Amino acid sequence: MIYSLKFRFLLSLAILLFFGSQAVAQSSDCEEIQVTVKVVHTTEGNANGEIHLSFAKSASEFDVHWIKTSKEYELNVKPDILNLAKGTFTIMVTGKGEKEKYCPKHLEVKVQ
Repeated sequence: MIYSLKFRFLLSLAILLFFGSQAVAQSSDCEEIQVTVKVVHTTEGNANGEIHLSFAKSASEFDVHWIKTSKEYELNVKPDILNLAKGTFTIMVTGKGEKEKYCPKHLEVKVQ
């Protein structure tokens, strides 16, 4: 199960980076994921930044994956990512089930 999730995530990320999110949405019959991002910036250089994701539909319908660095990533994190240092974070949101036809959503979020 974990292997298939990693493969699906990496494949989705590769497609988005190669074609861009607009090309994926236009070329397939999928529903756009409606997500709102709220950022809480760090204070005094501490690693206390936060990213909060809010979905138009139930958050349980989506998997949230984020890339910390080029070699570090986490699969299936909660929509609230806490204790962040300053930086730009890549977040990928995908539909959880095989039956849903959601377009993968690629977000670049900057925490200052």
